[in-house]
Parts: sequence; structure tokens; C-alpha cells
Amino acid sequence: MPQNDYIEQHIKQHGRRLDYDEKKRKKAAREAHGIAKNAQSLKGWKGKQFAKKRYAEKVAMKKKIKAFEESKIKGPKKNGES
Repeated sequence: MPQNDYIEQHIKQHGRRLDYDEKKRKKAAREAHGIAKNAQSLKGWKGKQFAKKRYAEKVAMKKKIKAFEESKIKGPKKNGES
């Protein structure tokens, strides 16, 4: 038996804490505060790299939204249309 899966084994046997899902959700919601703080306070090379990464994320999100909007407008193709 592997010696490094004791955590998974304990979770299988005893389950997780009752507030595990809520804590996970709240932590993900608070993550934006730390990102915003970094965006304001990073200087120099790290600031440039952070801004570049954040800009790339925004562009990807806009592309995804635009593609969804276009597919929503067009709708499914019918047999007679090309």
C-alpha cells in the first residue's frame, strides 16, 4: 500500500468538514481582492508582466463572450441553409 495517500484515505473514511464547500466558495470570491491589490502595487518588471498576463486574460474572455453571442444570434443551422 502506498504511504502517501493517507489524506485521501482519511477523506474517504470520515468525509470532509461540513463547511468545506462554503469555505472554498468564499476563498475563491475573495481572490479578486488580492489580484486587484497586486495590480495596483506591483512595480517595474513584475508589474509589466502582471499587466500583460491580465490583458491576455481579458482578451481571451472577450473572444469567448463574442463567440457565444454570435452563436446565440445565428442559432442552429437548418437543412436548407448553408
